[in-house]
Amino acid sequence: MLTRSLIAISLATGVGAIAVINHNQPQKTIGSTRTSNVDEVNASPVRLGRGTVHQLKFTEIECEVDVAETHKNSGDSYSKLGEYEKAIAEYSKAISLKPEYVEAYANRAVIFNRLKQYRQANSDYKKLIDIGGIGSEIYRIRLSETVNLLTDSEQETIKGNKEIADLTKAINNDPQRHFNYSQRAGIYLHLEYYVLALADYNTAISIKPQNPYAYADRGSTYHQLKQYDQALADYNTAISIEPTGFVKYVDYDYIYSRRADLYRDLKQYDKAIADYSQTIAISKMPGASNSSIVPEAYNKRADLYRDLKQYDKAIADYSHTIANYPRDLFGVDTYAYRRRADLYRELKQYDKAIADYSQTIAKYTSDYCINCETRAAVFYDKRAAMYREIEQYDKAIADYAQILAIFPKSADTYKNRGDLYLELGEIRQAKENWQEAAELYQRQNNCEQHRIVQQQLQKKYLWLHLKSFRVTDLLTPIKSSN
Repeated sequence: MLTRSLIAISLATGVGAIAVINHNQPQKTIGSTRTSNVDEVNASPVRLGRGTVHQLKFTEIECEVDVAETHKNSGDSYSKLGEYEKAIAEYSKAISLKPEYVEAYANRAVIFNRLKQYRQANSDYKKLIDIGGIGSEIYRIRLSETVNLLTDSEQETIKGNKEIADLTKAINNDPQRHFNYSQRAGIYLHLEYYVLALADYNTAISIKPQNPYAYADRGSTYHQLKQYDQALADYNTAISIEPTGFVKYVDYDYIYSRRADLYRDLKQYDKAIADYSQTIAISKMPGASNSSIVPEAYNKRADLYRDLKQYDKAIADYSHTIANYPRDLFGVDTYAYRRRADLYRELKQYDKAIADYSQTIAKYTSDYCINCETRAAVFYDKRAAMYREIEQYDKAIADYAQILAIFPKSADTYKNRGDLYLELGEIRQAKENWQEAAELYQRQNNCEQHRIVQQQLQKKYLWLHLKSFRVTDLLTPIKSSN
């Protein structure tokens, strides 16, 4: 029996080496090299108190850095050579890896314009405007320049559209019937032929200047083009027109709703709330139709209340929608449940959040919701996080299993489940999940998350072998094998 042992534990930065020093025996070291993958090897174990720590080795897994930039640069090269299709393919690969890659979108839009693929260019310019930042105004100008252009194939699409053809024939037979122009404009708008839509709305308004709906629809077109001043002017005009004939104020709810959306986009939240409230008020008037606009108004107003930290009002609006508009036309409506659940989570009311996430999952996994499993996975993940908060770990693990049944290659889920096993002291399970996550991150070129999991494997795994030991155990004399 040794009379005295000194055990020094050293966790080297990024390596996780443990040195066991004994005054009467040669020093034994468990070491490693930098890696993302941990494997036990058949070697003589080092006995430590009542436990055993196995020697470990790490195998290096390389992860390429910024593959998106590589594809973008390749796209630039092809563009200079005039090989535009190959350039588009490379820019598209870059965007798939980095969804807000401004340079890739901008360069791809330039090529689309050269190829006279204006709608694709418009789509990229819209994305650039949504991303925001430096250059947004330039992209708005470019969007306005290309939105007027249609290719021959698009012209053929218009000619081949039966609805457009029928309306065009009706217009030719009765050029003064404003309704037909508005109807055709709506189809153009759906097809994103904005200039043609605006031209028809202009004609409809010139024929009947007191038609509020033509102004409202033209305002929506300007709104989609992010021409906010023109949109607001049209909405205001529509609302200012006194109703006549078959037009009643009860039909103005959608106009107020659209103006509310515009105020929201302009971050004029008080005005937006006032218009959503007006939409709701109109819906309660005699003769009003109970359309989908009303629950949307409640939900959108609730969103604004939440942003303004008026949480009680937000919860009241979400709850009203849940109580009175439980389903949409397809039998599934989860928006209010989802948003209320997120708010409860933010307020740390975890039991209520779990209840709403459960309702959301139930709807997404019901027979009414076709191919909704991917949506359900998002809320299994959120519910799992809530179960972890209230220490219902078995339920969290069950939710992670549900996600992996839907997405077997979800690296984030493996990492999260590994972290949970770590909290439970289930070391082997934690290791296995982290290893799977590291390999998936590496295949997905997600180098940042790959590095994080790699560090977890390196820095924590050896230390966790000691987690079950008490300090007194570590100082217990070790019987010599001699």
